[in-house]
Amino acid sequence: MSTQAVAKREETGRRPNIAKDNWLGFIGDVTKFSGEVRFKSMLRIDGHFAGYRGHILYDLVKSSLLRLSYGMAQELAPKGVAALAITPGFMRTEAILEGFGVTEANWRQAAETNPEAKKWGFIASETPCFVGRAVAALAADPQVMRKSGGVYNSGALAEEYGFTDIDGNRPNMYRYMKEHFPQLVSGKPATAVEWKIVSHPATFQAADP
Repeated sequence: MSTQAVAKREETGRRPNIAKDNWLGFIGDVTKFSGEVRFKSMLRIDGHFAGYRGHILYDLVKSSLLRLSYGMAQELAPKGVAALAITPGFMRTEAILEGFGVTEANWRQAAETNPEAKKWGFIASETPCFVGRAVAALAADPQVMRKSGGVYNSGALAEEYGFTDIDGNRPNMYRYMKEHFPQLVSGKPATAVEWKIVSHPATFQAADP
């Protein structure tokens, strides 16, 4: 399906300035194109790195999604359409909050006292609105084509574009994991070969839409 990427704001604030023809496509399991492509940007919501994820089947699924967004970026570049992958951090969904026995109002209580919550870095979690604001910021970026084919996380995008979560914080789960659990994100691979995502923004030339 497609939707115009205008984020609903719960509190007072300025809406992202999104041009009328800057449309955002969320893709599910199957995406079909027919006729003229009307999208200006397409994002696949998923993981943010190219390392091994610890289990071959899980790694296959996640890597395939990243590869899908990269392939779409290649195919759609001549039409001026950006495609990229974006992931949230540890999201405080209703199910997660219920599992820890807290609400959005007192979630920090679990983050500071619950052993399981502390184990998984719940203190660095974010609301589902946070990644939504990342999507809105990307959709409003006139230079989003420079990010096409890349893989990004909500925390890094928040620092780049200047948005915050609904509580005013700017969590960065990936940075938190690197600081507190480096073995999970910076460990050496079991092989002599490691896959990495490399960006070449200085040499990129966007096609005319």
